[in-house]
Amino acid sequence: MKSIHHGLLTVNLSALSSGDSADYHCSMDTQSTEARVFIGGPPFSGKTAAGVILALQLGVPFVDLDRVIESAAGMSVPDIFVRLGEEAFRDLETQALMEVAARNGGFVAALGGGCLLRPGNLEAAMASGVLLMLTAGDDELMSRARLQEGSRPLVKDVTSLKTLLASRRGHYASLPAPIDTTGLAPEETAGRLLEKLRRSDA
Repeated sequence: MKSIHHGLLTVNLSALSSGDSADYHCSMDTQSTEARVFIGGPPFSGKTAAGVILALQLGVPFVDLDRVIESAAGMSVPDIFVRLGEEAFRDLETQALMEVAARNGGFVAALGGGCLLRPGNLEAAMASGVLLMLTAGDDELMSRARLQEGSRPLVKDVTSLKTLLASRRGHYASLPAPIDTTGLAPEETAGRLLEKLRRSDA
């Protein structure tokens, strides 16, 4: 059993390998593919909603990386930030990503908005699967954030989101060309992700 230690807290990482409580297993009548997809992008760009639908379309498990982290840590992401701090969260996030990347078979994994800030995380995602990026206009992201105000530890309100987006603009611009989800329903975003995935396999 692997574990990671932060102060007095020992985090059990066995859940990362099994993913039992963090995966949403999807089934289809058609044969399951072996697609391995990582979805990145800024907060509120629609990664989770579209990722669940894409996983259903592909017939593979959906993995929300934040849920994997929570399963291993035994506490919510906001609690990890409060009790352990952001750096400890990033360490757990990296460990979770490496565990998911090492799994056999296909999956669709939604990554946190800051997951790819560490170069090693970006390299792992691109080496073990297809990295697809989402984005949206700032006004659209702000509008979505207002509907979920206070739900993210680094985004307490629209002002903090604006600051975060400004600080990461260069980072997001350096990543593969994203799909703009402005004005798109999750089903439409998933359709565009599927089109892009098919083109990457061509």
